[in-house]
Amino acid sequence: MVEPEVTHGTIAAGTCRDGKGRKEFWDTRFDGKAIRIDLACGPFTRIVVDVADPHAAIGALIEAR
Repeated sequence: MVEPEVTHGTIAAGTCRDGKGRKEFWDTRFDGKAIRIDLACGPFTRIVVDVADPHAAIGALIEAR
């Protein structure tokens, strides 16, 4: 398992487990452009990724359901 890598508090990338054993994938710079996707099944419970336009990305995900 690869732990998220944080450089000067600005970047996190990789797979981790939270304190409850849930598996998550993070790829963010913590610049306010990330979206969090909670998953109902599969090996991952959450994905956090940076996108160009968070509102448009969330809208597209909702529309695709």
